[in-house]
Amino acid sequence: MMCRWIVNGICYICSLLIKKKTLDSLEKNNSVFSSSFAAGLTGLRPVSRVVRSTVVTDDFRFRISRATSGNRHSEAFVSVVDAKGKEVSPDRSRVTVAAGRVLDAMRESRSQSGFMLGWDGVDSAVSLSRFPVVGTLLLDCHNVDVEGVGPVSTSIEPAKVSVELRRIADNDGNTLRFEPELGIAVESTESDGESQYRILAPENLLSRNIALDGNVLRSIADIGDNFNIISIFLSSLPPVGLNQWLSLFFTYIDNVTVMLDGHPVEWSHNAAGYEPTIVFTRVDADRSLNMEVARLLPGIDFNLQRRLQFTAVAVDGGDGRPVICRTQQFDLRDSDNDADKIAGMLRYYTPSRAAYKNVYREGSFFIVPPEVAGPFLLHGLPSLLREFRLIGSEHLREYKIQAAFPKINMRMMSSGINFLDTQAEVDIAGEKITLPDLLSQYGNQRFVVLSDGNRAILDDRYMRRLQRIFKVEGSGKEAKVKVSYFDMPEIEALLQAPLEGVAPQQYRAFLEGFRMLPSSELSLPGLNATLRPYQLEGVKWMKYLRDHGMGGCLADDMGLGKTVQTIALLTIIYGGKISADERPRRRGRPRKNENPMNIVADGSILPSLLVMPKSLIFNWESEIARFAPWLSTYTYYGANRNIDEACRANVVLTTYGMMRNDIDTFRGRTWEYVILDESQNIKNMESQTAKAAFILKCNNRLALSGTPMENNIMELYSLFRFLNPGMLGDAGDFSRQYAIPIQNEADTEAMTSLRRKLYPFMLRRLKRDVLTELPDLTEQTLYTEMEPAHARLYEERRRYYQDIISKSIESDGMQKSQIVIFQALSELRRIASVPNILTDGAVTSPKLDPLVETISEAAANGHKCVVFFNFIAGIELVGERLERLGIDYATMTGSTGDRRSVVQRFQNDADCKVLLLTLKVGGVGLNLTAADTVFIYEPWWNRAAEKQAIDRLHRMGQKMKVTSYSMITRGTIEERIRQLQERKAALFEGLVSSDSTLSKQISQEDVDFILS
Repeated sequence: MMCRWIVNGICYICSLLIKKKTLDSLEKNNSVFSSSFAAGLTGLRPVSRVVRSTVVTDDFRFRISRATSGNRHSEAFVSVVDAKGKEVSPDRSRVTVAAGRVLDAMRESRSQSGFMLGWDGVDSAVSLSRFPVVGTLLLDCHNVDVEGVGPVSTSIEPAKVSVELRRIADNDGNTLRFEPELGIAVESTESDGESQYRILAPENLLSRNIALDGNVLRSIADIGDNFNIISIFLSSLPPVGLNQWLSLFFTYIDNVTVMLDGHPVEWSHNAAGYEPTIVFTRVDADRSLNMEVARLLPGIDFNLQRRLQFTAVAVDGGDGRPVICRTQQFDLRDSDNDADKIAGMLRYYTPSRAAYKNVYREGSFFIVPPEVAGPFLLHGLPSLLREFRLIGSEHLREYKIQAAFPKINMRMMSSGINFLDTQAEVDIAGEKITLPDLLSQYGNQRFVVLSDGNRAILDDRYMRRLQRIFKVEGSGKEAKVKVSYFDMPEIEALLQAPLEGVAPQQYRAFLEGFRMLPSSELSLPGLNATLRPYQLEGVKWMKYLRDHGMGGCLADDMGLGKTVQTIALLTIIYGGKISADERPRRRGRPRKNENPMNIVADGSILPSLLVMPKSLIFNWESEIARFAPWLSTYTYYGANRNIDEACRANVVLTTYGMMRNDIDTFRGRTWEYVILDESQNIKNMESQTAKAAFILKCNNRLALSGTPMENNIMELYSLFRFLNPGMLGDAGDFSRQYAIPIQNEADTEAMTSLRRKLYPFMLRRLKRDVLTELPDLTEQTLYTEMEPAHARLYEERRRYYQDIISKSIESDGMQKSQIVIFQALSELRRIASVPNILTDGAVTSPKLDPLVETISEAAANGHKCVVFFNFIAGIELVGERLERLGIDYATMTGSTGDRRSVVQRFQNDADCKVLLLTLKVGGVGLNLTAADTVFIYEPWWNRAAEKQAIDRLHRMGQKMKVTSYSMITRGTIEERIRQLQERKAALFEGLVSSDSTLSKQISQEDVDFILS
């Protein structure tokens, strides 16, 4: 009965709206007049805002009469009558100014409509709905009456029309229906007065901007041309039709407030988009499936959308109340693309080409024969359930197929270190099965068999989400479901409800604790520095993770002070005042300039191991000496290293190479903290460096990196395998459930899931957000042109390698051709940048002269420059030129021993104007703020590495504006790489990683583009 009620009501509304459209088309010219005439009368409204007296000074009256039109809606007309009610034509020269304006407007209206005189020769009545400007002018007159009411006052006081949806409920509070009630609200003229609300009969809406309120003719907010159909919205409304009613109402009626439960229905700032939809319309007698692909608004009947255009749609506002969204327009090509996608899937699941010829398509409408429909529904449709909404899925029962959405009920049982045992039951189409059974059936056949023989097809992405979260151990009745402690937020998001049990509550409390950190107090008496607010928040965050036994990655943008934040954390760990006689209890050896009355480590605290690239050793030594001179350190490096002596210090500094080579020594000790600076050095989990880091024994772990993920998502897996072992599960599962879906399939749900899991354990702030006082950074690309001899050499070698690679791929395949590809790309890069070396000086690099000229000019004006190279040959070439010009410079490469002295000289010696260094040596950890100009002589495969290099200058402590130049030789692989980075950002996610290992991900198309 209720469904019939809704359908009948909708059909009635549609018929009236369609009739209204026809009427609007007849009145198009009249609306043009109304707008232009109203514009001409701007400024003529009286200033006084009062209810006017009904005393008549003219010898005629403006009479408003109402007549019911064929579509059952009342229409108001205004005519001019004498005291006896007979229509007259007053002498325009003998009327008041206000009345004259009305008479002029009425005459112009008749002219526009083509009717000047009635049958008796008297001016005919004018429709207020067609010419609302006449009604507006009537508000300035005092001689107005309404048929059946008598003389009326007029008022231009602001009034607003509203509809209140009165909720009618049963004794249990269940909503039975809504009763719409039309009303008018009049604002009080008193400063402290309240608005007055009165019920308004729909026939008293006389035009789009005037209404009869009792015996007062009032101005109202313009509610649009459809004011006279508002009565069709005032019938009883079943609860299930609420959102559809609101969508229709706000589409066709303007400036009317809708009240629901005492509060107005609000407009949302968001727009509602049209969603891709598959509509199954019927199954023919021969079991052919009829379906249509369309873009539809959510929550509105399909047939209704085919007949009417919606500009507003009601959706759930998240608190149980509806909100109104404006609809977004969509490109018709999107709908065509949707239909093409479905056609492609039908073709894919067609047994043969001959069978596909039986698929009928007309635009977005398909008739699919059963031999194609069956495989498509069973195997293709599950992958479309997240992208496409389904309408009419009840027709699929003919194929014993049912689209279903699982509902999970679960509770925690026991808990372990990383995983929790759970009991989970799933409701599918009213049937209950165990979660292991669901995952097993889906994994084997991609559907679930129901008790009636129907096959329930499930959303592929939702099922993949379940597979990511729930791990099944065992089989059959012995199967157990485990979930990760770190997946609690994901599970609660899946269930849309909080989990019960001790472990979920503990993890929820852990997450909620992050919100309390900004207001928490933290004292750092052992730190000789005043931290910025964001740095103090970083220290609190690291301490909070330590207090809860969790590892984390401080991923602040380069130059934001990750070093000083880490030192502050170490002062918390090892801090505590002691007296001189307690001195023997401390760990570590005192430095020569150390005060015996200082802040030292408690004897019970183990030493911490701080691992870093070799180039950062001296930086850490000097920063600890600066900010916490009482912390004892030992640099474990060189031939005289001694682990026993090292472990007497608070902090042991070493390099990744030392950690890897002496792993048996390091793994034999337990450390308070293992801290990895520039932790991207363990991004390859198969490398010996990463494997060494994984097996270190410690109480706490911390990673520092401005680029925690340089190339691909598996680098994050390697990082968190070190930070929180077991958090991301098995590497193979992680690759299948996160890396591949995110990188290859752009799976936003997998990305959101991973972000939700990692979010508490990564803290990243950007310079633009926290260092508003940092000087500007200007980045430019300098293009240079090859000389003819250079261009000939490059083209000759390019063609040579293009032929070699093509033959290698053809004979050995892409995988085995990686070495050849790498050799080709490496030589072409050298030819583009430093052809001098390969030709014994016969061909000169086009970059050399502009670089040296720019450096000379900068040096002459008191600036310092830093130039980053990939090839040492470039350093040698530029160094020779600088020597000829008498410009003092310093160099630093992988073979440089005392790197500290090189950096200190460049930073502090005013005569040293230039620093030449390789990107790998100078890309991390160095502070080069004495310079304000940086050159990237050869572009690097990884743009993140270039950014790291630039940030050696553009960081805290920099007082000058920084200019960065990236030098590119046109027509070479350098330009191709830059173009490809812009066109396909993921191409070099490992083509050549930072340690020059080869990638397995480059495609033949990529190679063809680079070498073309």
